[in-house]
Amino acid sequence: MISQVFTNLISNSVKYAPPQTSIILNAFEEQDSLHVQVSNQGPPVPPEHLKQIFDKFHRITEADRVTGTGLGLSICKGIIEAHGGKIWAENLAKSFVFHFTLPLRLDGILPQYPKDPNDE
Repeated sequence: MISQVFTNLISNSVKYAPPQTSIILNAFEEQDSLHVQVSNQGPPVPPEHLKQIFDKFHRITEADRVTGTGLGLSICKGIIEAHGGKIWAENLAKSFVFHFTLPLRLDGILPQYPKDPNDE
């Protein structure tokens, strides 16, 4: 299901970013969470739309200009929240960024991974 989140966020970023610009993915650990960012150099989203961007059927542009149903970001929100995470979007000086976090632990115990023999 998390792969669907990546597909939807990247697809949305490609739709709204100018041609020949980069879509940048970043991921890092932040406290006990994984923080993922998907950014593009597209135009800023009007502030009044930022609060509604993850609502079902919410569209910022006219349907004849950009294809889609207005469900992709809502699906992302449902998946991330079902996994105990948070999702949001923000305008930065020269980019638009989707963020989501997922807990690295659900029960208060950090996961134990097999030791990599190459680390010795």
